[in-house]
Amino acid sequence: ICLGCTVVVEDLLTGEQTTYKITGSQEANPMEYKLSDDSPFGRAVVGKSIGDRFMVMAPSGSYEMEVVNVTREG
Repeated sequence: ICLGCTVVVEDLLTGEQTTYKITGSQEANPMEYKLSDDSPFGRAVVGKSIGDRFMVMAPSGSYEMEVVNVTREG
């Protein structure tokens, strides 16, 4: 997973799946599910692959996630 990738992740606690696009800080817009590679989520997921599990350390707490799918435009 790198800048420009779209990633589907599953919250291992709730089973909820969410799709995010990893962007640079200028393009980031959490309301549109575009997260910066420098955000807590971005730092945790960059470099991961499908099936990898990772922890996101966010101000609201920590979350264990799993990468379900990754696509890259272009």
